[in-house]
Amino acid sequence: ALSPSVSLLTKPRPPFPLVSLHPGVILESEGLHRLAYNATFAHFDLRFPGQESKGPVEWSEPFYDDLQNKVGGGKPKMHHVFGNNASGYPSFSLPGEKQRRPSPNAKDDKDFLVDTLQAWKSKKYEAMIAGGEVPPRPGVLRLMDSAKESGLKVGVCSAATKSSVVAVLDALLGPARVGGLDVFLAGDDVKSKKPNPEIYETAAKRLGIPPESCCVVEDSSIG
Repeated sequence: ALSPSVSLLTKPRPPFPLVSLHPGVILESEGLHRLAYNATFAHFDLRFPGQESKGPVEWSEPFYDDLQNKVGGGKPKMHHVFGNNASGYPSFSLPGEKQRRPSPNAKDDKDFLVDTLQAWKSKKYEAMIAGGEVPPRPGVLRLMDSAKESGLKVGVCSAATKSSVVAVLDALLGPARVGGLDVFLAGDDVKSKKPNPEIYETAAKRLGIPPESCCVVEDSSIG
């Protein structure tokens, strides 16, 4: 799916467009994210009130495919799902604590739960990437190399946490390509997540390139 883009991008026109890639374009990341979320939910034994017998919360492939096309960023995804659950946020267990923590009601308690989950999930995801078993999508490296050779600026913009994105880039692109990126922004660098265009507008602004002169290669409809 990326091959046609190469021919389009090898003829740069002033003011030298920015080709911005999402990490989900570099590899099939959403499936890994889902597995990392489910591993996190099992680790903390997340259970929705009144549904404890069903076992830990688990996101199916169809559910996550729909979710990732509606909500950008890990924390917003969890707040969206938990907040729209009729019985409230899930109860959970923290390692080292004998008693389960009840479903949080106060905003600070909800934030604590989601922050804790996101931190563990990010480390799990990074460990999965570092295993070296996930190859880049066919054509992605050729696209990046062709764009750079043609004088285009190439960047990576992601709603994910910076540590997760760095893990993907280091494992799949290698130091030379990572070092050659003209801009790199993660969810930590902006206030608003996709579908808000802030991250792409910020990338264009940092390089002094009009947004209309940029080409974004995305992997989800909200991008």
